[in-house]
Amino acid sequence: MAAIQFADDIVRDYLRYRGFPSSLKAFDAELKADKDKAFRPDRLVEHLCGCVESMDLAGLRDLWGHLDSHVFRRLEQSFLPTVRKLEMALLRLYVVTCVTNSRQDKLTEFFDKMAPELHGQAEWKEWFALPFLKGVEDNPTFQVYFTRQWQDMMIISLRNFLSVVYQSMALPTLLSYEEDLNRIQALQEDNEALRQHQPLEGRPFEAATEVLGPQEPMDDFYVIAQEPSVPEGRKIIPSFIRNLGGLPTSPIRKADCKRTDESTQAKCKQKATDAKVESAERVSTEQDKLLLLNQEEYNEHQSCITHCKFDNSGTIASADVDGVIKVWSPSPLPKTLATVISKSSITALEWVHKNLLMCGSKAGNLRLYDTKERRVLFDIVPESSSVLKEHSVACLACSPVEPMVVSALRWELQAAVPGRGKLLLWDLKSKQLQGQLKCESSVNCCIYSRNGQLLLCGTAAGTVCLYDVRMQECVSSWASHDGPIYSLQFSGNEATCYTLGLDGYLRRWNVYKTGQKVSELRLHLGCTGPASFRPCGKLFSLSADGEHMLTCAPTSGIIYKVDEGYSQVLNVGKHKAHVVTVDWSLAGNCSVCSTASTDGSISLATLLKQ
Repeated sequence: MAAIQFADDIVRDYLRYRGFPSSLKAFDAELKADKDKAFRPDRLVEHLCGCVESMDLAGLRDLWGHLDSHVFRRLEQSFLPTVRKLEMALLRLYVVTCVTNSRQDKLTEFFDKMAPELHGQAEWKEWFALPFLKGVEDNPTFQVYFTRQWQDMMIISLRNFLSVVYQSMALPTLLSYEEDLNRIQALQEDNEALRQHQPLEGRPFEAATEVLGPQEPMDDFYVIAQEPSVPEGRKIIPSFIRNLGGLPTSPIRKADCKRTDESTQAKCKQKATDAKVESAERVSTEQDKLLLLNQEEYNEHQSCITHCKFDNSGTIASADVDGVIKVWSPSPLPKTLATVISKSSITALEWVHKNLLMCGSKAGNLRLYDTKERRVLFDIVPESSSVLKEHSVACLACSPVEPMVVSALRWELQAAVPGRGKLLLWDLKSKQLQGQLKCESSVNCCIYSRNGQLLLCGTAAGTVCLYDVRMQECVSSWASHDGPIYSLQFSGNEATCYTLGLDGYLRRWNVYKTGQKVSELRLHLGCTGPASFRPCGKLFSLSADGEHMLTCAPTSGIIYKVDEGYSQVLNVGKHKAHVVTVDWSLAGNCSVCSTASTDGSISLATLLKQ
């Protein structure tokens, strides 16, 4: 908000330049009467304290009413109790000021005008007797409010709260120039880093072989080792690799391939196959390998991660058991974009749109959050919807073609026992319940098909259910595991699906031939989390091409090659605690996957297929 004064000057200069004297005069007049004080918390608190000291009750109520209607109503519901406490403290400070200055008339006026609002509040019950008491400063009930310490702390708390509120407000386009400037500077730095690699194109073959040696097999990755140092430790490898497809082939490789015979090519292939990538453990000897290009850490969470999900653009939303949701960008370096705090543990999280995030909590709340505007679009709580009472939200699935979301509810009183759950359809436009799908057991995980017509669900009883969402009926179901199913996903062509249960088996099923098993694999120990752990997020995730699968493990994520043997290819993420949820981004040229653990750490790995 520091740029508001600068923006005001720009608007004033523009109106003067365009020759709009009436608009300029009106603009200056409104600036003088600006109740928001240019969104400066210090000036607002100064004005509020001025109203208290002058015992101007009308001015105090008018300014607070303005803040309430224009600022506080945009906040999440969880902040409203804080707003009410600060309002109550401010009014009590006004009463204390009247008593201290022996203004009985102002004190009587306060209770006469405020009685309709305060009469029903238990916090003010004893205060109505205050005008008739003597020695109020020594009364145990009111004594603390007359101390300098309480008054100073109240003013500091009010100023801090307003500072946080204004910093969290979404900025208009005119005030977003600083963010745009930072973004442009970052792009310029990346472009400059890439430009430094371009001269390598024009070097003659002899000069290059003289430096690098004629016996070394070269490929398009030779430029990575040539990268210049960057001040302040800035990492440019991730941004460079994500644009690697646009770089030309190495000149050394071009010339070398023309004069290399078949035996030399065979030696090069063998040498490339034997190469080891730093920070990665190779388990498979197949030719189609994954190259680990970079790993980065995100450590903004302080408790066990429940979900970590990419949206279609590569932005990440992560949540933990403390109810903290972080929306962040993974490149060029991890950067937090928004923070949402819930009173209850987040048990379900799903991207609805590029900027819209849906979350469900252990307390049964459903909330739709706009990450760009940083505001809650709607919040459905058990108190307002009887279908949510005594239930937690087990999982969410958003339709890819229409504003519909499915929420699976689990009865919290029997969370450890497979029982009947609820599968509800919500319309995000009308914010109303549209229907309920029948399910014999509580649903742990669900996912839509690409056309939004089918919904695949895994239940606590180990059954896979396939629903026709438009008809709102189950079209097929089959027993998949002996225990609960914790994670499932369609294959690339959606003709088959994968399921992972508590028994540690990964099974592939034919979707259109009910109960026909395509393959089965007994995964490694710890693939469903530590002992006695109840997973919330995805336990496995397929790559964009469907050829590899990322799974959870005790201290890392393990990638399998999806073939007949399901061979292990690579370990990603070095964690000190158990990995409990994973995801694989579908955005960008290079592949980025995430692994999140019980200690709150999240690791991002950038991969490239050789």
